[in-house]
Amino acid sequence: MKRGLALIFVGLAGILWASSGVAVQDFFSHSEKSAMELTNIRMCVAGLILIIMAARRKNFWLSVKKLNDSPKL
Repeated sequence: MKRGLALIFVGLAGILWASSGVAVQDFFSHSEKSAMELTNIRMCVAGLILIIMAARRKNFWLSVKKLNDSPKL
């Protein structure tokens, strides 16, 4: 069961990668934005999604608490 789910995720990742490439080419043909601006937007959105996903887990808040208690590295 887990192997099948992993294969589905890999296939889905490939489909999303390819469709994002097509979407970006269309975006650049109709926009004056640079590749760097698009990269900044994509990185910010991805970071926000990862923070939201991490915030749903208990370990995330434990890590935040430890950082607040001892901010030194």
